[in-house]
Amino acid sequence: MYLSTVTCGFLLLFSTLKAFSQKPVTIPDHTQLELIDIKQLGREHTQRFDLSGIVSDNGAIHVVADKHWNTYIYRISLSEKEWNIDHKFALDIHSDTTDFEGIDFCKDLFYLIDERKNIAYTVNHKGQSQAIPLQLESYGETPTTWLKNTGWEGVAVDCDHETIYLAKERQPRFIIKASLRTGEVLEKFSTPESESNDYSDMKFEEGYLYLLERNGNFITKVDPNSHKVVEKLSFRHTNSHPKGKLFEPSKYGMAEALLLTEKEIWIGLDNNGLEVSKYARKRHKLRGHYPILMRFHRPIGF
Repeated sequence: MYLSTVTCGFLLLFSTLKAFSQKPVTIPDHTQLELIDIKQLGREHTQRFDLSGIVSDNGAIHVVADKHWNTYIYRISLSEKEWNIDHKFALDIHSDTTDFEGIDFCKDLFYLIDERKNIAYTVNHKGQSQAIPLQLESYGETPTTWLKNTGWEGVAVDCDHETIYLAKERQPRFIIKASLRTGEVLEKFSTPESESNDYSDMKFEEGYLYLLERNGNFITKVDPNSHKVVEKLSFRHTNSHPKGKLFEPSKYGMAEALLLTEKEIWIGLDNNGLEVSKYARKRHKLRGHYPILMRFHRPIGF
């Protein structure tokens, strides 16, 4: 009788565990951003342009690109269906391996990152740059040992507190907070990777960090003090629609540029020279291999 009871107990436990293991994993249903429009780089720009960062400078919109010939900060303008480059100024940073991957602006200075060299710069409107001496060793980080194309991908500046945030893209991904005055790294942290495994851009606004998670198609609002995720918004329905992505063939995400305005959220895609998909041609009237800016309504309170 005792043996039978024990056996029954094991059978019950096994069946319970089996049933639990077969339950589908539920992915949180994040709010989908509402698309306003998609604007594509004008055809008159004939050279390949891999859009990698965007920022507002007192109302003027500037972008950067990540190829070695893109040693400029570009000012852009918008028309009904396009965005175009209407001015650019040259930087004093020149190298065959230049790879600008993010840009921010604070108190008349641009803040720019180069992923290949893993250097953060300040840049004035004359294109004169100065490297920020970040003291990463105190956190055991040596950028020269990082895997290729896994380094600095996003930059955000908290002007009021004179701090800078830098996002390492992946393998592993993390964020550092450092003093703009001294370069001292104040902390290093990350957010859960349950839905995405990379960072591709970020901005700081009103006490919060906004992270662009490329492969998950998310914009994630984070409290930089507690490091907790406050809210996530998804743009998957536009960028990776079940009927087709915007550029194909594409194994990985392309969202690399994030801009926040009072009422809008802009996301720029680095399409790596790929052609638009059949779906994008039919649904959004896109064409060729020109990069795009997606504009979404910004929900109140986000």
